[in-house]
Amino acid sequence: MEINSNLPPQFNLGKTQAAISSWKVGQLLQAIVIKINSPASAILQFSSQQIQAETPRPLTLGQRLAVEVLSLGQKPVLKVTSPVMPESTLNTAIRQALPIQTGMAGLLANMALISNQQVASLPLPMPTQALIKQLVSKLPDKNNIGSAKEIKRAIKDSGIFMEAKLGHTKQSQGNTSKTDNSLNSDLKASLLKLLGSINKETARINSQANTIRPGSPLTVTTPTSVTTTILTPPLPGSQPQPQKRQAPNIANTQNMLTILLELGKQVEGVIARTQLHQATSLPAGSEQAPILLAFELPIKNDEKIDIFHLFIEEDTKSSNDEEEQKKRWSITIALDLENLGPMYVRLNLANEKISTTFWAENPKTSEIINQHLDSLNQRYKQSGLEPESTQCFQGLPITSKASNITHVVLDVNA
Repeated sequence: MEINSNLPPQFNLGKTQAAISSWKVGQLLQAIVIKINSPASAILQFSSQQIQAETPRPLTLGQRLAVEVLSLGQKPVLKVTSPVMPESTLNTAIRQALPIQTGMAGLLANMALISNQQVASLPLPMPTQALIKQLVSKLPDKNNIGSAKEIKRAIKDSGIFMEAKLGHTKQSQGNTSKTDNSLNSDLKASLLKLLGSINKETARINSQANTIRPGSPLTVTTPTSVTTTILTPPLPGSQPQPQKRQAPNIANTQNMLTILLELGKQVEGVIARTQLHQATSLPAGSEQAPILLAFELPIKNDEKIDIFHLFIEEDTKSSNDEEEQKKRWSITIALDLENLGPMYVRLNLANEKISTTFWAENPKTSEIINQHLDSLNQRYKQSGLEPESTQCFQGLPITSKASNITHVVLDVNA
């Protein structure tokens, strides 16, 4: 087939799932390329639906596509509304972050270990060790995160607002101390500073090794293997994921270069995941687009650190009722606490009225939560909120499960 690259490609869809059956002819959709299987196959993310597309025209990881529904039936057809868009700075950042993004549980375990004075003998350069201890000391703590002020501060310092803080820095004249303090407590800024220190120390060690023993191979041991959960990239349409603690994998390592290389890889993965959270949190298309904030909060729990994954969304439901037109918010939290197992919490807030739904995979955890629902409702009332519905289910919400991938054909008409 002769392909004219100036013509927009069409998606000839095969048999689809119920989520796609709600599409209408003429509807405009947004998709993002989340995985490249081969030059002729890719997986696209349409809202919460993942679609495998086969096409003779290669797509690019992280590429965003705007498509129109041309026809429905047994083989729905989608058409790109304009020629495939060239990579923007945002698409490039997403493409680079997707392959290396990783959860922060492994890094947090190693940083907690390093911050513990009992392991001061761990071979690590003092500048790097000091940065890690400073970073951990600034993380939210379970004993104070319950206040509104601390929650607001924790979200602001989660890393997704770092560039906004930098922009504010440029506009602020003669008030650098306040700005510097803001960046010092920012998680992404702290990770970037830590990565710089790790890279500097790694280069120094390699340079010394080559100087002292030119041509001699440098022995680097392998860190302890730790079983990790593969996390779905936090892209539009995805859901927050519970992440349990991991064991530190550098505890028994006495080679400084090995520790630095492992920490560097982990820090790069967490920074990449933060960048994906930032991309997901960007306004979609217009100022009227609903707000979505996606981020992870590491929270200290004594000498351990837990991870809370949050999506905060503005409800776009329209209504002629003046009261209903006030902003409605949906907050989804995923967590996996020690001895409790994976849990999800969904909060719906509108006009000081709040509804709360828990899901717990562990039946005993579900029982414990149900025993404390009345106490939670009392706390809501003390905070000026009116609880409408508070409930807990054993199991996991349907939306938390990985989307089944629909196999489709991406055809290009010449």
